[in-house]
Amino acid sequence: MMDGLERAGHDWALELRAGVIRLRWARDRAVTEGAARDIMTKVSALVSRKRRPLLVDAAWMEALQYRARTVFAASWPLTRVAVIGSTPVDEVVFVFYVARYQPLCTTRYFTSEADAVTWLKTPAKATPPVPLIGAWGSSG
Repeated sequence: MMDGLERAGHDWALELRAGVIRLRWARDRAVTEGAARDIMTKVSALVSRKRRPLLVDAAWMEALQYRARTVFAASWPLTRVAVIGSTPVDEVVFVFYVARYQPLCTTRYFTSEADAVTWLKTPAKATPPVPLIGAWGSSG
C-alpha cells in the first residue's frame, strides 16, 4: 500500500500522492450517496485545510447514483478535478454531469492519466479554456 491510502470496503481507494488526491473505484461498482459522503470526509482529512487537485479514475465505475452526484457537485477543498474515463459513453456522461451540476471548481475529462496529472499540476492561469464537448461540435 502507498502512503496516504485510505480504503472503504472494496468500493474505492483514496490516496494523496505528489500533491494530488487520487480516487479509484473498484470494478463494476455503483457510487452511492453514502460512499460520496465518506469520500468527502476522507478528502477533507487528507488535505488538512489545504486545497488540492483531485484525480478521479472513473473507468471501472458502473454508475453514479443521483444523490452521489449532488454530493460530488458540492463545495470540496479542491482546486480542480480531472476525471479519467475510457469510453465515449464515459465522456458523454461526464459532459452531462458538468452541464447539469456545474461543479464549483474547474473539472475536465481525460482518457490519459498522464495528461490529467499534467493539467492538474499546471497553474490555473496558464490553462487555456477548453470547450465542454471538444471537437464534437466541428464539422469535418
